[in-house]
Formats: sequence, C-alpha cells, structure tokens
Amino acid sequence: MERFNPEKELAKVQNRSQSSFNSSKLSNMFIPVFIIACSALSIVGLAFSANLAERPKGPSYNVKVNVVGKNNTSYERNVLEGEFSASLFDKPEYGTLECSSGTLYYDSSTSTIYNNYLNENVNCTLTLTDNILDSIDVSNLPTINDNTGVSYYYKGNSHNNYILVNDMLFRILRINGDGTLRIMLDEVVLSSPYGSFNEYDKSNLKVTLDKWFKEKFNNEEYLIEEDFDDGNYYDYEVMDLIDYDSYYYGYVGTVSVREAALISEGVTSNYLNTINGFYLMNSNGTDNAYGFKGGKVISVNASTRLSVRPVINIKVAKLSGSGSSSDPYKIEG
Repeated sequence: MERFNPEKELAKVQNRSQSSFNSSKLSNMFIPVFIIACSALSIVGLAFSANLAERPKGPSYNVKVNVVGKNNTSYERNVLEGEFSASLFDKPEYGTLECSSGTLYYDSSTSTIYNNYLNENVNCTLTLTDNILDSIDVSNLPTINDNTGVSYYYKGNSHNNYILVNDMLFRILRINGDGTLRIMLDEVVLSSPYGSFNEYDKSNLKVTLDKWFKEKFNNEEYLIEEDFDDGNYYDYEVMDLIDYDSYYYGYVGTVSVREAALISEGVTSNYLNTINGFYLMNSNGTDNAYGFKGGKVISVNASTRLSVRPVINIKVAKLSGSGSSSDPYKIEG
C-alpha cells in the first residue's frame, strides 16, 4: 500500500485548479468572440434580405402617357406586372385617353390612370378637354360609371342644377363621363303616346322629340350627339349607366328608366315629377312602356298619352351663375 504523501496530494489539487482556471479563461474569451461573429452574421443576413426586397418580384413594363393640354406634361414609369394605378393631377380633370400600344383606362373623377392587370408596355395620349368642373362644384354629387367614364349626377331633391340654354330653362341631370352636360327641359310643353311599336327608334315618342328639337335649335355649336339608353327592359337594376345592349345615338332623347330610378332613389322630393307623369325612353318589350310619376318609375300602356321631357347634351367650356332657379347657369364659352 502506497503511503500518504501530503506534499504530493497538494500538488495534484493545485494542478487541477490551474487546469480549471485555464479552461474557464478560454471559455470567457470565447463568449465575446461568439457574440461578435453572430452580430456579423446578422448584419450580413439583413443586408441579404434587403437585397431580396429590392429585387423585382416579376416582369416589369414601361408605362408612358403624354398629356395634351395643362402644360403638355407627361408621365413615364417602369412598373411591375399586375394591378397598376397612378394619379396624374390633384383634382378631377376630364380627358380622352387613346393608346397606340397596350391598354390603360382613365378615371376623370380622380384623374387616375389604371389597369387591373398590366402585363405589357403601354404608350398612350391623354387629351384634356374643357373642364366643366371649374364652373360647377361637384364635391357633394354622387358618381356612377357611364359609357364615357365616371358621371356626376344630381339627385331628385337637388335645387342647384338649373341652366339656361337658348332662352329655355333646363335641369342638369348629370355631367357625363366625357365632361359634357346632359340636361332636361324643365317646362312640360309636350305630350304623346309612346306608340304601338315598342322600340324607341320607331316610336311616336321619338317623332315628338325630333320635331321639338328641329323647331328649337339650329346647329348651335354647343350641341353634341350622345348615347341614349333605349333598351327594352323586362326588369332592370342600376349598377351603372353603361349601355351594354342597346343605345340610340343622337341629339335629342329623354330620360332612361335607369337614370330615373337612380335620380329618384332615396329622396322624397323630385325635380323629375310632372302632374300627369312623363314617358321614359324604354319599353318593356310588350304592350307597355316605362314612365315616371309620383316620384317613381311606373309601367304604362304604350297607347296612353303622357308628357314628354326632351333631353339634350351640350359641350361648354365655362358657365356663369350659381345654378339656382333665380340665378341659373349660363353658357359663357
């Protein structure tokens, strides 16, 4: 048996302590080095992620729009494939957009060019027209899509839509999507049956309106041809005023069934009202046609004699007046 040697055992303990101290020292040195290495890797990772975020997620295309009028400005951007929209002006501006390549649309109420899915290069010209919105406050008018863009319309309880044209008092029904005005004669001076043919183009209603127009106007430069909804409706809804199926293109017509429903919806008073009611443009394809009476759209036998309300469209650069009955709008240019 080995004898116990105190000096030898003391030396072993000292050696173990020194080894433990050295190991702890190495560990303490490793921790900051490890932290620095991790930080560096994090920074590299962030930079890599930022690089990925900046990279295009798909094909990109060039969009160019030359603006004619309003200082002849232009818009050009490189955009990613997919939904696209951009506002060109800080207020509504009317204009016509024509594209030599690609497809874009123009919303005059927001002065926005857009495409729900853009996947090609686009080159277009936006030609601005006389802006009637400089003369009429449309901030409180509702809007709806029509054949030429976004239309502002006057509800039936409006009192600021009077306009004097050729010494006759009219009511503005709506500002069409192309910036022209659709106006209805305020005075009721005509009457007629709709006619035995339940098509506007062959109706007594059209004959009456055409005769009135020829008697009252003589090639005034502000008169323009526009589309009138003359479709036959068994039933109808007013999601928009776009004439998908049928329309009559001319200088004079009358209120359509969808316009009347839109204008009269949700109001108690109505500038469309007449005592005996008046014919609307549309029939229902049978022996009945649509009329307007008592604040609502009605169905009436086409042989019945009702009042007739002429509607025309005008293009003007500037109006004076406030639009009230005592101070109606007047054409200035």
